[in-house]
Amino acid sequence: MMYVRNSWYCAAWSNELVEAPVGRRMLGEPVMVYRAENGEPVALEGRCPHRFAPLHLGRLESDTIACPYHGLVFDRGGACVHNPHGDVPKDAKLRAYPAVERNGVIWVWMGDPDKADPDLIVDSGFVVDPGYATVLGYLNVAAHYQMVIDNLLDLTHPAILHQGGLSSEEYMGENMHHRFRQEGTEIHSEYSFYNVNPSPGLAPLWGDRKTDVRAFMTLYAPTNLLLDFRMNEVDGPVEEGVFLPTLHLLVPENEERTHYFYAMGRNVELDNEELSAITAKMARHAFEEEDEPMIRACQEMMGTTDIFSLKPVVLKTDVAAVRARILIDKLIASESAKEAERRTA
Repeated sequence: MMYVRNSWYCAAWSNELVEAPVGRRMLGEPVMVYRAENGEPVALEGRCPHRFAPLHLGRLESDTIACPYHGLVFDRGGACVHNPHGDVPKDAKLRAYPAVERNGVIWVWMGDPDKADPDLIVDSGFVVDPGYATVLGYLNVAAHYQMVIDNLLDLTHPAILHQGGLSSEEYMGENMHHRFRQEGTEIHSEYSFYNVNPSPGLAPLWGDRKTDVRAFMTLYAPTNLLLDFRMNEVDGPVEEGVFLPTLHLLVPENEERTHYFYAMGRNVELDNEELSAITAKMARHAFEEEDEPMIRACQEMMGTTDIFSLKPVVLKTDVAAVRARILIDKLIASESAKEAERRTA
Protein backbone atom coordinates (compact mmCIF):
# COMPACT_ATOMS: atom_id res chain seq x y z
CA MET A 1 0.00 0.00 0.00
CA MET A 2 1.56 3.30 -1.12
CA TYR A 3 -1.15 5.67 0.11
CA VAL A 4 -3.18 6.60 3.14
CA ARG A 5 -6.66 5.53 2.09
CA ASN A 6 -8.71 6.63 5.11
CA SER A 7 -8.68 10.30 4.25
CA TRP A 8 -10.70 12.90 2.36
CA TYR A 9 -9.19 13.82 -1.01
CA CYS A 10 -10.20 16.65 -3.33
CA ALA A 11 -11.74 15.20 -6.48
CA ALA A 12 -12.74 18.52 -8.06
CA TRP A 13 -13.64 22.11 -7.41
CA SER A 14 -17.40 22.55 -7.07
CA ASN A 15 -17.53 24.69 -10.20
CA GLU A 16 -16.15 21.80 -12.26
CA LEU A 17 -19.31 19.76 -11.72
CA VAL A 18 -21.74 21.53 -14.02
CA GLU A 19 -23.17 19.12 -16.59
CA ALA A 20 -20.67 16.43 -17.51
CA PRO A 21 -19.02 14.04 -15.03
CA VAL A 22 -15.37 14.54 -14.10
CA GLY A 23 -13.00 11.58 -14.27
CA ARG A 24 -9.69 11.41 -12.41
CA ARG A 25 -7.34 8.66 -11.30
CA MET A 26 -6.97 8.91 -7.53
CA LEU A 27 -4.57 6.76 -5.51
CA GLY A 28 -4.11 4.66 -8.63
CA GLU A 29 -7.86 4.08 -9.06
CA PRO A 30 -10.15 5.56 -11.74
CA VAL A 31 -12.82 7.67 -10.04
CA MET A 32 -15.75 9.54 -11.57
CA VAL A 33 -17.73 12.31 -9.86
CA TYR A 34 -20.98 13.93 -10.97
CA ARG A 35 -23.99 15.74 -9.55
CA ALA A 36 -27.19 13.87 -8.80
CA GLU A 37 -30.54 15.49 -9.58
CA ASN A 38 -30.71 16.91 -6.07
CA GLY A 39 -27.30 18.54 -6.53
CA GLU A 40 -25.41 16.18 -4.25
CA PRO A 41 -22.04 14.88 -5.46
CA VAL A 42 -21.76 11.23 -6.44
CA ALA A 43 -18.42 9.41 -6.61
CA LEU A 44 -18.16 6.05 -8.35
CA GLU A 45 -15.50 3.79 -9.74
CA GLY A 46 -14.69 5.37 -13.08
CA ARG A 47 -14.22 2.20 -15.11
CA CYS A 48 -17.01 0.05 -16.55
CA PRO A 49 -16.63 -3.57 -15.35
CA HIS A 50 -17.53 -4.88 -18.83
CA ARG A 51 -14.79 -3.65 -21.16
CA PHE A 52 -13.32 -1.05 -18.82
CA ALA A 53 -14.47 2.02 -20.74
CA PRO A 54 -14.05 5.41 -18.99
CA LEU A 55 -17.48 6.12 -17.52
CA HIS A 56 -17.00 9.87 -17.17
CA LEU A 57 -17.39 9.99 -20.96
CA GLY A 58 -20.83 8.41 -20.61
CA ARG A 59 -24.30 9.94 -20.64
CA LEU A 60 -26.00 11.19 -17.49
CA GLU A 61 -29.70 10.40 -17.23
CA SER A 62 -31.36 11.50 -14.02
CA ASP A 63 -29.13 10.00 -11.30
CA THR A 64 -27.68 7.28 -13.54
CA ILE A 65 -24.69 7.07 -15.86
CA ALA A 66 -24.71 5.11 -19.12
CA CYS A 67 -21.46 3.56 -20.33
CA PRO A 68 -20.33 5.23 -23.59
CA TYR A 69 -19.21 1.88 -25.07
CA HIS A 70 -22.04 -0.66 -24.68
CA GLY A 71 -24.67 1.31 -22.80
CA LEU A 72 -24.76 -0.44 -19.41
CA VAL A 73 -26.49 1.90 -16.95
CA PHE A 74 -25.41 2.33 -13.32
CA ASP A 75 -27.22 4.11 -10.50
CA ARG A 76 -25.64 6.43 -7.92
CA GLY A 77 -25.00 3.48 -5.62
CA GLY A 78 -22.94 1.71 -8.30
CA ALA A 79 -25.50 -0.98 -9.17
CA CYS A 80 -26.09 -1.84 -12.83
CA VAL A 81 -29.80 -1.18 -13.42
CA HIS A 82 -30.01 -1.73 -17.17
CA ASN A 83 -28.31 -3.80 -19.87
CA PRO A 84 -29.63 -2.88 -23.34
CA HIS A 85 -28.39 -6.23 -24.64
CA GLY A 86 -30.15 -8.57 -22.19
CA ASP A 87 -30.21 -9.48 -18.51
CA VAL A 88 -28.22 -7.48 -15.99
CA PRO A 89 -25.12 -9.48 -14.95
CA LYS A 90 -25.03 -9.96 -11.20
CA ASP A 91 -21.37 -8.92 -11.05
CA ALA A 92 -21.98 -5.68 -12.94
CA LYS A 93 -21.45 -3.12 -10.19
CA LEU A 94 -19.18 -0.22 -9.38
CA ARG A 95 -17.51 0.76 -6.16
CA ALA A 96 -19.23 3.77 -4.62
CA TYR A 97 -17.18 6.23 -2.57
CA PRO A 98 -18.47 8.59 0.14
CA ALA A 99 -18.58 12.10 -1.31
CA VAL A 100 -19.17 15.48 0.32
CA GLU A 101 -19.33 19.01 -1.05
CA ARG A 102 -18.05 21.65 1.31
CA ASN A 103 -16.90 25.24 0.79
CA GLY A 104 -16.36 24.92 -2.94
CA VAL A 105 -14.60 21.55 -2.84
CA ILE A 106 -15.82 18.07 -3.84
CA TRP A 107 -14.30 15.64 -1.34
CA VAL A 108 -14.07 11.87 -1.80
CA TRP A 109 -13.21 9.32 0.90
CA MET A 110 -10.99 6.64 -0.62
CA GLY A 111 -10.91 4.19 2.30
CA ASP A 112 -13.30 2.35 4.61
CA PRO A 113 -16.75 3.97 4.15
CA ASP A 114 -17.59 3.39 7.82
CA LYS A 115 -14.75 5.71 8.81
CA ALA A 116 -15.76 8.57 6.51
CA ASP A 117 -16.29 11.40 9.01
CA PRO A 118 -16.96 14.80 7.34
CA ASP A 119 -15.69 16.52 10.49
CA LEU A 120 -12.19 15.45 9.41
CA ILE A 121 -12.34 17.66 6.29
CA VAL A 122 -9.84 20.52 6.31
CA ASP A 123 -11.35 24.00 6.64
CA SER A 124 -11.56 25.70 3.24
CA GLY A 125 -14.06 28.34 4.33
CA PHE A 126 -12.25 31.30 2.79
CA VAL A 127 -12.89 29.84 -0.68
CA VAL A 128 -16.58 30.79 -0.43
CA ASP A 129 -16.29 33.56 2.19
CA PRO A 130 -17.57 36.88 0.72
CA GLY A 131 -14.87 38.58 2.77
CA TYR A 132 -12.24 37.19 0.39
CA ALA A 133 -11.62 37.37 -3.33
CA THR A 134 -10.34 33.93 -4.26
CA VAL A 135 -8.73 32.47 -7.38
CA LEU A 136 -8.77 28.73 -8.03
CA GLY A 137 -6.30 26.63 -9.98
CA TYR A 138 -5.25 23.13 -10.87
CA LEU A 139 -2.13 21.51 -12.28
CA ASN A 140 -0.83 18.00 -12.71
CA VAL A 141 2.67 17.49 -11.32
CA ALA A 142 4.91 14.82 -12.85
CA ALA A 143 6.29 13.71 -9.49
CA HIS A 144 5.46 11.68 -6.40
CA TYR A 145 3.07 13.50 -4.07
CA GLN A 146 5.56 13.59 -1.20
CA MET A 147 7.92 15.65 -3.36
CA VAL A 148 5.18 18.29 -3.57
CA ILE A 149 4.64 18.16 0.19
CA ASP A 150 8.40 18.64 0.70
CA ASN A 151 8.24 21.74 -1.47
CA LEU A 152 5.29 23.28 0.35
CA LEU A 153 6.58 22.69 3.87
CA ASP A 154 9.99 24.15 2.94
CA LEU A 155 9.42 27.88 2.59
CA THR A 156 13.13 28.64 2.31
CA HIS A 157 12.98 27.92 -1.42
CA PRO A 158 10.80 30.91 -2.47
CA ALA A 159 13.66 33.38 -1.85
CA ILE A 160 15.56 31.56 -4.60
CA LEU A 161 13.01 29.93 -6.90
CA HIS A 162 10.30 32.63 -6.68
CA GLN A 163 12.68 35.59 -6.51
CA GLY A 164 11.17 38.65 -8.16
CA GLY A 165 7.63 37.38 -7.67
CA LEU A 166 6.32 35.82 -4.48
CA SER A 167 9.63 36.40 -2.70
CA SER A 168 13.05 38.04 -2.80
CA GLU A 169 16.58 37.64 -1.40
CA GLU A 170 15.46 39.61 1.64
CA TYR A 171 13.42 36.59 2.79
CA MET A 172 16.31 34.39 3.90
CA GLY A 173 19.32 34.35 6.19
CA GLU A 174 19.02 36.39 9.38
CA ASN A 175 15.65 37.79 8.30
CA MET A 176 14.08 34.33 8.40
CA HIS A 177 12.71 32.90 11.64
CA HIS A 178 11.44 29.31 11.51
CA ARG A 179 9.48 27.27 14.02
CA PHE A 180 8.43 23.64 13.65
CA ARG A 181 5.85 21.76 15.67
CA GLN A 182 3.77 18.63 15.31
CA GLU A 183 0.34 18.11 16.80
CA GLY A 184 -0.96 14.61 16.15
CA THR A 185 -1.33 14.28 12.39
CA GLU A 186 -0.71 17.99 11.79
CA ILE A 187 2.72 19.30 10.76
CA HIS A 188 3.27 23.03 11.32
CA SER A 189 6.09 24.82 9.52
CA GLU A 190 5.97 28.49 10.50
CA TYR A 191 8.11 31.23 8.97
CA SER A 192 8.23 34.85 10.17
CA PHE A 193 10.00 37.85 8.64
CA TYR A 194 10.16 41.19 10.44
CA ASN A 195 10.58 44.72 9.10
CA VAL A 196 11.08 43.65 5.48
CA ASN A 197 9.96 45.00 2.13
CA PRO A 198 7.01 43.25 0.52
CA SER A 199 8.04 40.86 -2.23
CA PRO A 200 7.81 42.35 -5.74
CA GLY A 201 4.74 40.29 -6.61
CA LEU A 202 2.87 41.31 -3.46
CA ALA A 203 3.84 45.00 -3.43
CA PRO A 204 0.61 45.98 -5.27
CA LEU A 205 -1.30 44.72 -2.23
CA TRP A 206 0.79 46.52 0.38
CA GLY A 207 2.66 49.44 -1.10
CA ASP A 208 6.28 50.47 -0.63
CA ARG A 209 6.39 50.54 3.18
CA LYS A 210 7.98 47.89 5.38
CA THR A 211 5.98 44.98 6.75
CA ASP A 212 6.05 42.03 9.11
CA VAL A 213 5.26 38.81 7.24
CA ARG A 214 4.04 35.48 8.56
CA ALA A 215 3.89 32.39 6.38
CA PHE A 216 2.51 29.56 8.50
CA MET A 217 2.10 26.33 6.53
CA THR A 218 0.16 23.42 8.03
CA LEU A 219 -0.02 19.90 6.64
CA TYR A 220 -3.18 18.05 7.57
CA ALA A 221 -1.83 14.61 6.86
CA PRO A 222 -1.68 12.97 4.56
CA THR A 223 -1.99 15.50 1.70
CA ASN A 224 -3.95 18.68 2.46
CA LEU A 225 -2.09 21.91 3.27
CA LEU A 226 -3.15 25.40 4.28
CA LEU A 227 -0.91 28.47 4.22
CA ASP A 228 -1.78 31.29 6.61
CA PHE A 229 0.02 34.19 4.91
CA ARG A 230 -0.23 37.68 6.34
CA MET A 231 1.40 41.05 5.85
CA ASN A 232 1.06 43.26 8.92
CA GLU A 233 2.30 46.66 9.97
CA VAL A 234 5.72 46.49 11.57
CA ASP A 235 5.15 45.53 15.23
CA GLY A 236 1.42 45.72 14.55
CA PRO A 237 -1.31 43.22 15.48
CA VAL A 238 -1.38 40.03 13.39
CA GLU A 239 -5.18 40.26 13.31
CA GLU A 240 -4.95 43.31 11.01
CA GLY A 241 -3.37 43.59 7.59
CA VAL A 242 -3.38 41.85 4.23
CA PHE A 243 -4.30 38.17 4.42
CA LEU A 244 -3.58 35.74 1.59
CA PRO A 245 -4.76 32.31 2.77
CA THR A 246 -3.74 29.64 0.28
CA LEU A 247 -5.08 26.11 0.09
CA HIS A 248 -3.00 23.31 -1.43
CA LEU A 249 -4.95 20.06 -1.93
CA LEU A 250 -2.82 17.20 -3.23
CA VAL A 251 -4.11 13.91 -4.59
CA PRO A 252 -1.76 11.12 -5.65
CA GLU A 253 -2.78 10.14 -9.18
CA ASN A 254 -0.31 7.28 -9.03
CA GLU A 255 3.26 6.82 -7.84
CA GLU A 256 4.59 9.19 -10.50
CA ARG A 257 1.99 11.96 -10.80
CA THR A 258 0.05 14.26 -8.47
CA HIS A 259 -3.16 16.25 -8.83
CA TYR A 260 -2.56 19.69 -7.34
CA PHE A 261 -5.55 21.92 -6.55
CA TYR A 262 -4.84 25.39 -5.17
CA ALA A 263 -6.88 28.36 -4.01
CA MET A 264 -5.48 31.78 -3.10
CA GLY A 265 -7.67 34.32 -1.33
CA ARG A 266 -7.15 37.96 -0.40
CA ASN A 267 -9.04 40.19 2.01
CA VAL A 268 -8.41 43.56 0.32
CA GLU A 269 -9.83 45.30 -2.78
CA LEU A 270 -12.31 42.49 -3.33
CA ASP A 271 -13.93 44.10 -6.39
CA ASN A 272 -10.67 44.97 -8.12
CA GLU A 273 -10.77 42.65 -11.15
CA GLU A 274 -7.38 43.84 -12.38
CA LEU A 275 -5.84 42.87 -9.05
CA SER A 276 -7.60 39.50 -9.21
CA ALA A 277 -6.05 38.91 -12.63
CA ILE A 278 -2.62 39.86 -11.29
CA THR A 279 -3.04 37.52 -8.32
CA ALA A 280 -4.17 34.64 -10.53
CA LYS A 281 -1.27 35.15 -12.92
CA MET A 282 1.21 35.32 -10.03
CA ALA A 283 -0.11 32.08 -8.51
CA ARG A 284 -0.05 30.29 -11.87
CA HIS A 285 3.48 31.45 -12.56
CA ALA A 286 4.78 30.40 -9.14
CA PHE A 287 3.06 27.03 -8.95
CA GLU A 288 2.90 25.96 -12.59
CA GLU A 289 5.97 27.60 -14.16
CA GLU A 290 8.44 27.57 -11.26
CA ASP A 291 7.48 24.92 -8.67
CA GLU A 292 6.24 22.19 -11.02
CA PRO A 293 9.24 22.18 -13.39
CA MET A 294 11.67 22.15 -10.44
CA ILE A 295 9.85 19.37 -8.58
CA ARG A 296 9.62 17.36 -11.81
CA ALA A 297 13.31 17.88 -12.53
CA CYS A 298 14.28 16.77 -9.01
CA GLN A 299 12.13 13.67 -9.37
CA GLU A 300 13.78 12.83 -12.69
CA MET A 301 17.26 13.32 -11.24
CA MET A 302 16.43 11.11 -8.26
CA GLY A 303 15.21 8.21 -10.39
CA THR A 304 13.28 6.88 -7.38
CA THR A 305 10.40 7.87 -5.12
CA ASP A 306 12.37 6.89 -2.01
CA ILE A 307 14.34 10.04 -1.26
CA PHE A 308 15.96 8.58 1.87
CA SER A 309 17.55 5.78 -0.18
CA LEU A 310 19.76 8.45 -1.77
CA LYS A 311 20.99 9.66 1.64
CA PRO A 312 20.21 13.36 1.03
CA VAL A 313 22.02 16.11 2.89
CA VAL A 314 19.50 17.38 5.45
CA LEU A 315 19.33 21.07 6.36
CA LYS A 316 18.00 22.38 9.65
CA THR A 317 15.00 23.84 7.86
CA ASP A 318 14.10 20.43 6.37
CA VAL A 319 12.68 19.28 9.69
CA ALA A 320 9.02 19.70 8.70
CA ALA A 321 9.40 17.83 5.41
CA VAL A 322 11.33 14.99 7.05
CA ARG A 323 8.83 14.65 9.87
CA ALA A 324 5.97 14.70 7.38
CA ARG A 325 7.47 11.77 5.50
CA ILE A 326 7.91 9.85 8.74
CA LEU A 327 4.32 10.60 9.75
CA ILE A 328 2.85 9.53 6.40
CA ASP A 329 4.89 6.32 6.42
CA LYS A 330 3.51 5.54 9.89
CA LEU A 331 -0.06 6.18 8.76
CA ILE A 332 0.39 3.89 5.76
CA ALA A 333 1.98 1.17 7.90
CA SER A 334 -0.82 1.41 10.46
CA GLU A 335 -3.52 1.05 7.80
CA SER A 336 -1.68 -1.85 6.18
CA ALA A 337 -1.36 -3.69 9.49
CA LYS A 338 -5.04 -3.23 10.29
CA GLU A 339 -6.05 -4.42 6.82
CA ALA A 340 -3.85 -7.51 7.14
CA GLU A 341 -5.36 -8.23 10.56
CA ARG A 342 -8.88 -7.86 9.15
CA ARG A 343 -8.19 -10.29 6.32
CA THR A 344 -6.84 -12.97 8.65
CA ALA A 345 -9.58 -12.58 11.27
